[in-house]
Amino acid sequence: MLSLDLLSAFLAQAQAAPPRPGFLALLVQMIPMLFMIFFVFWVMVIRPEQRKIKSQEGMLNDLKKGDQVLTTGGIIAKVAAIENDHILLEISQNVKVKFQKRNVVRKIEKPAQAQQAA
Repeated sequence: MLSLDLLSAFLAQAQAAPPRPGFLALLVQMIPMLFMIFFVFWVMVIRPEQRKIKSQEGMLNDLKKGDQVLTTGGIIAKVAAIENDHILLEISQNVKVKFQKRNVVRKIEKPAQAQQAA
């Protein structure tokens, strides 16, 4: 009889259990978590990358003749002329090479300018 009592108690409890939530209910519960994941991804990945791109574009727009720059290939050269999306760099005396602007990594500050900025 004991096992029959346990079986009937188990069946009564199983019948009283709430129904499992449907797909829509699960989706509604997951939406805030998905927004949090996107927000963290945006703060840690997208936003810093946008700032870096904006900074690089600003540096390229501020270049002028006579500035010393470093290219993606590791060449240090002086700006001889600036065209629309190309830049003419003087590598050595009377040796000029045309590069795309996007291949300029950074502007090299002269030591006197670096000390004045500090």
